[in-house]
Amino acid sequence: MRVERVSVGFGYTSNPRPYETLRFDVRLDAAVDEGEDWGEVARELHAAAKAEVRRQVTASTGRAAPDDDHVDTSRATTTQE
Repeated sequence: MRVERVSVGFGYTSNPRPYETLRFDVRLDAAVDEGEDWGEVARELHAAAKAEVRRQVTASTGRAAPDDDHVDTSRATTTQE
């Protein structure tokens, strides 16, 4: 099996006040070169998406997003040849 593309998404929902919800999402995808480990590509994309969401949260709210794994709503998909 050869994986050709990897797509990863990461999202975070914040409820700063009652009746107020902020949602931050990033989706990234990349081509997987022949011989490249698609799992490593997915992990790198996930880290980049998570960092971008954290940057967006901080820029929008003035507070850093929690760095707990329980807020991770990531999804990874692959395309096979």
